[in-house]
Amino acid sequence: MNRELTPVEGVLWAGLATVSSVLGWRGILALIWLTAMIIDYFTGTLVAVKDGEWSSLKAREGLWHKGGMLFVVLAAVLLDILLMTVQQTGLIAFPFVYNSVCMPVVMAGYSITETGSIIENAALLGAPIPAWLRKVVKIAGQAAEQAGDALSGPDSDADSQRYVPDPQQYVSAPERNETDGAETDGASDGERRDADSAEDGT
Repeated sequence: MNRELTPVEGVLWAGLATVSSVLGWRGILALIWLTAMIIDYFTGTLVAVKDGEWSSLKAREGLWHKGGMLFVVLAAVLLDILLMTVQQTGLIAFPFVYNSVCMPVVMAGYSITETGSIIENAALLGAPIPAWLRKVVKIAGQAAEQAGDALSGPDSDADSQRYVPDPQQYVSAPERNETDGAETDGASDGERRDADSAEDGT
């Protein structure tokens, strides 16, 4: 049975619908990311104040960090526009059909990271955090990372070659010497047995 929305839920859904109609789903994603950044900065400040470790220098470093993320998203937007334009003009033949996904994947990954940081800040403030909630954030982060890896395509043959280590390199020098000595002794015993057999035959 469908339940009726509460007034608060109705306002929230109406707001989301309005934002979606104006900005589209990318706009909603950007809004979620910006909101998560603000909440993460606020909760991180609360944790620092609670522990008596707040300082204006650390606060500025946090703002610089958030600003750097903003520039990464802007770079992803420019890359989306560039690749879409190049694909439409046919200047470069891509081995795939590009659908402008750099910016959404970057923002999704950042949003998940910020959400996980909010949860950890809440835990430091004393809030009990369900174990499954941390697992959901971890799985979502891994999914975003895999989406980025899929976007970049398979590695080249040179990159796909895996280095197979020599097991002997993990054996200490005395152990290697003992092993080598055992192999040498075994070979010497075999040679002596062959010599004995030759003498018996004569």
